Amino acid sequence: MNKLEKTFSTYLQDIGYLDFVYLGDDKDDIRDKDVKPVTEKESQSLINNLSTSQEQNNSIITIMLIMLCILFTVGIFFVFYYRDDPMTLCTIFGGNFFALLGIVSKLKKIWTEKVIIEYSQSILKDLKPEEAAKVMMTLYTNIIRKN
Repeated sequence: MNKLEKTFSTYLQDIGYLDFVYLGDDKDDIRDKDVKPVTEKESQSLINNLSTSQEQNNSIITIMLIMLCILFTVGIFFVFYYRDDPMTLCTIFGGNFFALLGIVSKLKKIWTEKVIIEYSQSILKDLKPEEAAKVMMTLYTNIIRKN
């Protein structure tokens, strides 16, 4: 379980929406289940947790982009340095390619988390807490848990 999934599951568990999906206008259904009304305090708590995760993701993205550029530059240097030795050149090219591929795949995952965090923050700020909780539940079950 990654940090984003844990943040969402904690929020949904605190408000009682982790195993409950409420759709419709009948407020009596909420009383039948053990679901508390969602307050602004809980939404603000999730916004604060997401902001912390966003700051960490931004710094990780910056570091990974710097690593990507450095590794690419080192690979280009070695290509020119070993241009007369084809076997070494193939080894360097292959190693550089697979390292860049690994960095890009991790960067894609972190970028996806960044988009989810920004999307969630905008929803939490613009919607009522009860409506935002429904969207967070849908987002958690359909996107975050499946990744």
